[in-house]
Amino acid sequence: MSFIFLNDVQPASVYEAEPMSYRISPNSTSRTISVKLRSSVNGKPKTGILYNSAGAVASYSRDGKSPTTFTLASLASPNAAYTSGGFAEVDPVSASGLYRVDLPNAAFATGASYVMINIGFTGVISESVLVMLDNPATASSGNGTGAKSHTVNVVNSVTNAPVVAAAVWVTTDSAGQNIIASGRTDAFGVVNFLLDVGSYYLWVMDEDFLANNPTTITVS
Repeated sequence: MSFIFLNDVQPASVYEAEPMSYRISPNSTSRTISVKLRSSVNGKPKTGILYNSAGAVASYSRDGKSPTTFTLASLASPNAAYTSGGFAEVDPVSASGLYRVDLPNAAFATGASYVMINIGFTGVISESVLVMLDNPATASSGNGTGAKSHTVNVVNSVTNAPVVAAAVWVTTDSAGQNIIASGRTDAFGVVNFLLDVGSYYLWVMDEDFLANNPTTITVS
């Protein structure tokens, strides 16, 4: 068993992007995510950003491969119908710094286990969002095709409380490109993998915590 301890997200003065993660079924279409954008000057939520604000850049990278850029487009409102590349501020008062992004369907095509979404503007902390490509309704906590069962327990480093629904995945390389197993922690902060004997790299992401990725694990 591996114990992974996550730290609570640091205050904005640290000026680090807060990790966010999603789980979406492969071949999904017309999908929307939210990203939190903050000022690179003071780390506070950045309001008033438009789809064509200075330095606008958007891309997705499947399985850690070269990024594919896409053009952001204006949405009439945060509740408007899906538009590929659509971008809109959610609410500058009640959801300061939160923005809606409509992702291209090609980002979720079969053939990849995850996709990283990258959104950036001038004067804004560049934001990356992880999307695990599997079916939330059918995926189990036992993932992988190896001969050995390996349990991972993800807990809060301060309270030791379990971290529920954290995205956890295993790679064979420290760059995180070759994912061989992935899953979500259950109500006890636990996820089980089926791995062959050997050493691997373990990654964890949750929108409310910071993790020191990757962690080396050994299956024997």
